[in-house]
Amino acid sequence: MPLDMPNATATVSSAHALSPTPASASPTGATTPGGRVTSPACPGSLSPAISANSLLIGYADLTDFSDSRSLASHFRKAPSEVLKLFSDLVQAAHKYRTLTGRHLSIFGELGEVFAEIAFGIKRHGPNTPGSDGRRGNDFIEIKTISPEKTNDTIHVKRAGNFNQLVVVKITDDFQFGARMVSRSILKKGEGKNASLSWDSIIANETLDVQKFHRLFPFAKAQQLSRNLAA
Repeated sequence: MPLDMPNATATVSSAHALSPTPASASPTGATTPGGRVTSPACPGSLSPAISANSLLIGYADLTDFSDSRSLASHFRKAPSEVLKLFSDLVQAAHKYRTLTGRHLSIFGELGEVFAEIAFGIKRHGPNTPGSDGRRGNDFIEIKTISPEKTNDTIHVKRAGNFNQLVVVKITDDFQFGARMVSRSILKKGEGKNASLSWDSIIANETLDVQKFHRLFPFAKAQQLSRNLAA
């Protein structure tokens, strides 16, 4: 179920495109005096529409982690204590990186908490086999691409008990992106693990979806506005 995010803007850039974008939507974005980028398509989304037969179920992007109150205005159904926890963890990781030049090894947990917030996933208890959480009747596996990784590929156990997969990407400057896809996107094979790259998630999607996907990570809000208007 898509999150209720009316009149969203993109210092926190959020997208759940589960229904068609209105044909009358404006094709260009606008930057507000505060540097935020308004939606080029509809007030509650920065994304193009996802087709009914798409393997891409939903996606969300977040660039401003500094204020849990700001997060709450965009992820209205997420528990306030989870939003506060996420904000505190990211700020701690960012401060640790600034002071030491090293990354704090909590990216897996950050990825799962972000997926929980963005997609309304209820995570299982620790060490639960088969999947990481549940949304309605769907079992969800969550994988994180951290800035420490040398490539944008994740590996998933074929034996896992899940039917949807969330891939979270965290950049070196702590931007967060997430894509939720059907398990059927994974290639069949005999090996223990299946591999999936960040860009292969949208390889068969429309050009609009691919264009939006490749805007992440965002360089600047102003650059995002120009790219969306292009």
